[in-house]
Amino acid sequence: MDNRPIGIMDSGVGGLTVARYLKKKYPDEGIVFIGDTAHNPYGDKTKEEITTLASSLRDYLLKKQVKMIIVGCNTISFNAAPSFFDCEVPVVRMSLNMPALDGVKEVAVLATPATIATHRHKHLIHEKYPWIQVHELGFPGLAHAIEMGESRESMESIVRRGVQETGAENTEYAFLACTHYPLEKELISRYLPHAAFWDPAEVTVEEGMNLLKSGHQLAGTPQPDQFCFTASGGTADTLVKSIFGSAAHAETVDTGE
Repeated sequence: MDNRPIGIMDSGVGGLTVARYLKKKYPDEGIVFIGDTAHNPYGDKTKEEITTLASSLRDYLLKKQVKMIIVGCNTISFNAAPSFFDCEVPVVRMSLNMPALDGVKEVAVLATPATIATHRHKHLIHEKYPWIQVHELGFPGLAHAIEMGESRESMESIVRRGVQETGAENTEYAFLACTHYPLEKELISRYLPHAAFWDPAEVTVEEGMNLLKSGHQLAGTPQPDQFCFTASGGTADTLVKSIFGSAAHAETVDTGE
């Protein structure tokens, strides 16, 4: 038994979709969530900038005595330097454990520009399914638009342009490789009408929880949650309350960056 909290970090509010699944499946576990709303978006930053900012979030969580850190952000997961993951507690990145794609002809990877630039998902798909056409949709500006609660028209314009420019309209499978995008899955699905969607949040959480189970580190009694953000405003408090209930709230903290 280990009643220490689980840390979840993100460039902003997107990682709340990972926290949502964790609390649904493991309600006794306490969460300390940290979202870097002061420096969002990360998708247009360099690897060095991402590593520096992410390290500040990680260190904040370590000061909270977390027993594990889940990186609820694909941009950090696939751009941060290896040293970022060298830590005294397990640091779990967003999963690449994708479902089988036998018989699929077209796949779309929906991510930030920084994640798309790594081509990690595309390379992984082509290792096993070289015949699949992979569309990489960076949706520049969408994660930040979700953060700030911009108009539906603004977000729709970004999605429509991204789909049209890549010719992804007939995609059969879409990978939500940005934790912000499940928050607007309904909008995105209108422009990818034939696609089944895969959200790695569930697999990521289970990979992390399996580590805790193997070490007998699950919480023994219900633990409190804390939802922290590095800047006020935007959609943080609204999302926290809508996902975790009216008693939950967002608080503004300083990570030193």
